Order: sequence, then structure tokens, then C-alpha cells
Amino acid sequence: MALMVFSTVEIANQLVLPQLDSVISCRQLAKKLLQDGVREEDLSVYGISRARNYGLDYYMNRELPTWAPGKSEPEWILGWPPPDSRTANQYIVVDANPNDEYVNMTSLYRKK
Repeated sequence: MALMVFSTVEIANQLVLPQLDSVISCRQLAKKLLQDGVREEDLSVYGISRARNYGLDYYMNRELPTWAPGKSEPEWILGWPPPDSRTANQYIVVDANPNDEYVNMTSLYRKK
């Protein structure tokens, strides 16, 4: 019996949990953003879930500001900015899905 429990826990640790990490946690997304050269002080979020926002705050080691159209112009925006002409003229899509494992895709925008 103990061997069966041990085996089940090991299988979960080796196979299941690593795949779930990228879906449940924002750790991989934060890591990818930093590897791509996105500085946390230049990043704002817009239109993402509260859970994802809190997760990114934690892994980016700061509270990320929420972008307000027309009030701020951050270097990077993660989320779903409104598709208006001003945003389209000021930002380009860098990555349409910076973390492929997420079901709710977001986009990463960079100021032109």
C-alpha cells in the first residue's frame, strides 16, 4: 500500500504537476517576459483576470499598474487593449500569446 501511494505521488510530481504549473501559475509567463527583455517597471496590464494580475504581481516582484487608455503610455502592455486607432498607431503586437499553455490568451504589445 505504501509503495502504491509513493508511486502515485512520484508520478504526479514528475508528469502532472509540471504541466499544470504553466496553466495555474503565472511563473512561466513572468519568466518569459523577463527573458524577452520586458522590464517590470515598463509593463502595464489591461483586461486580464484578477488571478493572473495577482500572479504576475507576485512573480514580477511588484504591483503592475493597470493601463488606462489616454492617461498613460507604458513601454509594454500585456492583455487586451481596445482596438482603437490610437492604440494601433502607438503599439505593435510583439507576441500574440506569450504563454501558449494559457487557455485565455493575451497579447504583448510594445510601444512603437
